[in-house]
Amino acid sequence: METAKDRRATVRYPVSFLGDCGVSGGILFNLSLGGCAIETPIPPERDAVMPLRIHPSSQGSPIEVELAEVSWVSGSDFGVRFIQLEPSQAERLQRLIGTLQQGSPGRGTA
Repeated sequence: METAKDRRATVRYPVSFLGDCGVSGGILFNLSLGGCAIETPIPPERDAVMPLRIHPSSQGSPIEVELAEVSWVSGSDFGVRFIQLEPSQAERLQRLIGTLQQGSPGRGTA
């Protein structure tokens, strides 16, 4: 059974992250409370741990994820699992996803 934490929102938000080569950027295209998927020209290695910033168009300042772990890499895409967020940032992320899910057509109920 799908939980609210597992539900993913399809988005296109700029994202920045700190990798071995310094700050890199990409497009976040799949977002949930537990992680996200990112498209970038040079993805990091699997199991890399990094901070990242999500730049939603509806909010002025980025949502800051203190630590995210790369769980998969495929071509120019990679997925991360959120390991550590400050409570205020987790709350902002939860509000954003809730807003996105309310606006999703055909969302259905459990």
